[in-house]
Amino acid sequence: MLSTDSGPGKHAPIPSTQQRMVMYQLKMDQLTDEQPVNNTPPVPAVPTNLPGLGQTTEPLLPGYLGVGFEKLGAFDFALTDELVKGAPADGASSAPPASQIPEDIRKLDGQRVGIRGFLLPVRMDDGLAVEFLLMRDRSFCCYGAPPKINQWITVRLQGRGVKPVMDQVITVYGTLHVAEMRENGFLVGIYALNADKITGLPD
Repeated sequence: MLSTDSGPGKHAPIPSTQQRMVMYQLKMDQLTDEQPVNNTPPVPAVPTNLPGLGQTTEPLLPGYLGVGFEKLGAFDFALTDELVKGAPADGASSAPPASQIPEDIRKLDGQRVGIRGFLLPVRMDDGLAVEFLLMRDRSFCCYGAPPKINQWITVRLQGRGVKPVMDQVITVYGTLHVAEMRENGFLVGIYALNADKITGLPD
């Protein structure tokens, strides 16, 4: 659980980008569950114009399965306080299980895949992104609307990082992990990718 100790010299950890996006989705989900006080229609989601690997002429590297956000983000993953913040101290929990993730998506766990998306750096080293989010569109950058939890992937690099170019489509190749991922007890994602190679970035 996230520390709230405010004693001398101690501070709560700064929430990561992933944690802030999960908390935003949780708040939005809770608001939509409440009875509306007027007839104002919901704000529509910003559509993506990101083509999947199967819709482009870019050749897929051998040994990798082409996977797109049109599949990874095509299901609802309901967030609750209990699921996001972790189980109570006594270990009891009624939080929704990971079975919210469809079986065909869970079967991608451990597979070598190639996925297209937009880069959002979350950890830098010497001016290069050593950890970033691969996102289905640029709505977070351009419109201020964070994507839902199944619309981004935390990408971790080995060795030297990459230029944090956020305005062009890249393809990331590596091993995909599909599971609930936590940081200080908080849910921070359901997808992670250990990158082997990235194409589409400037030299």
